[in-house]
Amino acid sequence: MRRLSGYSLYYLIDLDEMTATSFGTNDSGSMVLPCSGDLENGLTIDYSDYGFTERLQFKRSGDDSVAVLTDGNGFDWEYTKTGVVKAEDVLASVS
Repeated sequence: MRRLSGYSLYYLIDLDEMTATSFGTNDSGSMVLPCSGDLENGLTIDYSDYGFTERLQFKRSGDDSVAVLTDGNGFDWEYTKTGVVKAEDVLASVS
């Protein structure tokens, strides 16, 4: 989760299905995107319909509390770990 002024952004990662669901509390939309790799070495999130990828990786090896997202423009953003149930509840409330 990434907190911003007035809303939060989420990525719900499913490593079994290799998908990343992107959503925010400021919008009723969500996107389910294919991904590859892992969070330790770098998870690539494929926005192929939009012509770019993003990369999500743990900030520190072995520490899953914070991940860094490098967006399609090369900017880095920190995301903190949130429980799956909480993220699913947020997704259900904005869908």
